[in-house]
Amino acid sequence: MLKHLITCLTLLIIITGCKKNKQEEAVLRIVTSADQAPFEFFNSKTHSIEGFDIDLAKEIAKRLNMEAVVVDMDFGGILPSLQANQADMAIAGITRTLEREQTIDFTNDYYQPKVALLSLTQHPIKLLSELDGHKSGAQLGTFHQMLLEEVAASGIEKFEIVTRNRLLDLVQELLSGNIQTVVMDYIPATKFALANVGKFVVAEFKHPSVKAYAIALPKGSILKEKINAVLKQLIDEGFIKQLEQKWLSAESEQAK
Repeated sequence: MLKHLITCLTLLIIITGCKKNKQEEAVLRIVTSADQAPFEFFNSKTHSIEGFDIDLAKEIAKRLNMEAVVVDMDFGGILPSLQANQADMAIAGITRTLEREQTIDFTNDYYQPKVALLSLTQHPIKLLSELDGHKSGAQLGTFHQMLLEEVAASGIEKFEIVTRNRLLDLVQELLSGNIQTVVMDYIPATKFALANVGKFVVAEFKHPSVKAYAIALPKGSILKEKINAVLKQLIDEGFIKQLEQKWLSAESEQAK
């Protein structure tokens, strides 16, 4: 953990440099929130950030002839870092919204996720209608928080929304009985369930507002068209499908 902290602090010094010189122009500054395995997570064995999104980001950097520098931070700090031009791109299961598009740019979509309701086995919640009268958690600043706010605003179900910076904190709140559900992406939810056998129930959160993942960029980024071109190549070549097989399939060791 100490090595992880030191690494992140070192990379933050790089990422917040006042002015990039010619050598630094070859660096692709990437920010993520490494708590959503298997998309992005810190591997304690290799002492590095890994996952589906990280492999994708590094391949994009490679094809742009740039060096990938990946920095982990709370999800709530990702979009502000782009707005402050402290990063070149963000990849962390990010979805486009009209509000976000006012201040940042997005690439084309690269993956369509499902959203889940994670609840305790002894008190399962599988439908939105069952949220009524309960507390539901979502990671601060994420699309999942926006989904819950949209459902709450409809007035059909009355429930309290609880937000935290990290998904693991929300899962601990759930285990402690302080909240009754956590809304997150489906595959990370199954990951938590597999790591805590018999404790959790995973149900799909079906809602028309669920959107695909895209890479977030500073507004007006000159890299947008270049990254879109690379994404098209990777989709056409089957690279994205290979990442899905490696990280997301039932047979994948990384997905277990």
